[in-house]
Amino acid sequence: MRTTIYVDGFNLYYGCLKNTDFKWSNLQVLFLNILAGHHSIDRICYFTARLRQSAHDPKAHLRQKSYLNALQTLANLEIHYENFYVFVAYAKCQSTAKYFRGLKTEEKVSYVNFLVQLLNNACID
Repeated sequence: MRTTIYVDGFNLYYGCLKNTDFKWSNLQVLFLNILAGHHSIDRICYFTARLRQSAHDPKAHLRQKSYLNALQTLANLEIHYENFYVFVAYAKCQSTAKYFRGLKTEEKVSYVNFLVQLLNNACID
């Protein structure tokens, strides 16, 4: 059975791979091991946003860039780039019970693009 895999890169990393020895897994091999033997992976659609350098983890964007370069060596993998959005957020400080204002960065629209790509691929083939 021809199979297309759709991957939310951030959920895969933060939900499954972070703090494990499998962060650099070959996604094609990973999914072939998960699927039953009668599947052939036609394509892997990988959705992510490029990290920016931050004070919290100054080298995270370099590690991600290396990983994305490695992913691009897979013949049937397509990387779909999303965007981060910055907005004002308020949080309560537990020790003082005061609120403070800061900037919060989130990846947005990726689920919409993810689903649109999935529906588009289903309609086409």
